[in-house]
Amino acid sequence: SPVEITADGASETTITGEIQDQYGNRCSTLTYSVYFSIAGGSGTLAGANPATAAEGIATITFVSDTSTGTAVITSTATGLTQGTTNVKMVHGAGAKITNSAEPVSITADGTSTATITAVIYDANDNVCTGATDTITFGISGEGTWADGTTADKDIAAVDGIATIKIKALTTPGAVAITALAAGLTQGTTGVVTTVGEPAKITVISYKTSLTADGIDNTTIRAKIYDANDNFCDSSTNTVTFNVTGEGMWSDGAVISSNVAASGGIAYITLKSSTTSGTATVTGWSTGLDTGTVNVDIAAGSADKIELTASPAGITADGVSISTVTAEVQDANGNLCTTAADRKSTRL
Repeated sequence: SPVEITADGASETTITGEIQDQYGNRCSTLTYSVYFSIAGGSGTLAGANPATAAEGIATITFVSDTSTGTAVITSTATGLTQGTTNVKMVHGAGAKITNSAEPVSITADGTSTATITAVIYDANDNVCTGATDTITFGISGEGTWADGTTADKDIAAVDGIATIKIKALTTPGAVAITALAAGLTQGTTGVVTTVGEPAKITVISYKTSLTADGIDNTTIRAKIYDANDNFCDSSTNTVTFNVTGEGMWSDGAVISSNVAASGGIAYITLKSSTTSGTATVTGWSTGLDTGTVNVDIAAGSADKIELTASPAGITADGVSISTVTAEVQDANGNLCTTAADRKSTRL
């Protein structure tokens, strides 16, 4: 007595063993030695054991464990049928909240969700199954509640438990969720929002313009992103580079070149041809949107003048005319469109 005590490692109840005849009458004159034992569950016994019966009754103190459950205590004495009783150990008052998330990692896609569970425990980590405290959830970082809001939300616990869903934003990072209630230690948990699956490639050139000399070159970089423009830094997709126009790869080839991405990035070297114009480079991979970049292939420094006459022949009549054009060209015969050199003209 009592039959229910708090699982706090200190609460006590008295276990009484009564010696009875076959009809259930207490044998008040008997002084048997009664041995008590815990046959199931946890807890401890305190006091003399075996205990000597006085007026047919022997007692011992049962001390609770810190875990909830039921302890089965038996009493035995020589020649007598064993006695059995149960003591129920229940949780104490609510003391703290523990938060957990399932799953702990979701995709930063604006739709993926995780369930946050707040559980009320007593001081000895037993769930307070009867608790109905109002729990206030708070959120910060790269996430919202399932309805897209971020303001604190109050939810009444049922059997000591309250749940709420969070939703990822479209930026990778971390979401922190807190849960608090009056008089209880706050609970905190987190969810990581991660980059999604590769969806597209962006291609850039480290130089926007090359000299049309067949030597000048630049590094082309293909970078892999998910559908929300988050860099896929662990992608190893094979990127196929193609070049058209006035460019070639560093080995002089113009055929497709496959490069395995490392850390979400693939590189290739583009070299100019000797003809001015534009080199267009694309990078693609199966299932991903293609990336494209244009590189200007510009004439080199002015090197020579090319003269042409139109028409090349005219009648020697003192009247017919021909237009003579002087074109400033680089060493490879490309028109130097920015040249403004002053030239002498002789007839």
